[in-house]
Amino acid sequence: MQPAASKTVSFFVDESGDPVFYGKGGQIIVGQEGCSRMLILGFVQTENPQPIREALAQLRQQVANDAYLATIPSVKKNLLHFHAKDDCPEVRMLVFKLLASMEFSVQTVVARKIEPMFRSRYQGNQDRFYEDLGQPSF
Repeated sequence: MQPAASKTVSFFVDESGDPVFYGKGGQIIVGQEGCSRMLILGFVQTENPQPIREALAQLRQQVANDAYLATIPSVKKNLLHFHAKDDCPEVRMLVFKLLASMEFSVQTVVARKIEPMFRSRYQGNQDRFYEDLGQPSF
């Protein structure tokens, strides 16, 4: 019997929202301006991240060299990383098309921030809340 092959798997994590429930004085602020009602964690898994990194670097260079895109303020501001929140629609479309051709899997966890549940399950500890959500089940 041969030993199981060892392979490296890379995970990349991003979030939308935050784990904050309380403001100054311990007042619940979920849903108020500046405090999200949900926390969303996204996990990307790949066995070979290098081709993805290289393709994104090439796309950044393509965007930087494009006569039209290079004039857009958000493009001028930051070509270090793509970010859907900051990128113009034209750049988001290019990134989407590129990612659609790549090999990876994605898992997304959406957590509604319900304060009584947060108090009972996590004893009001936002680090425990975040860590519990951050256990991908690929």
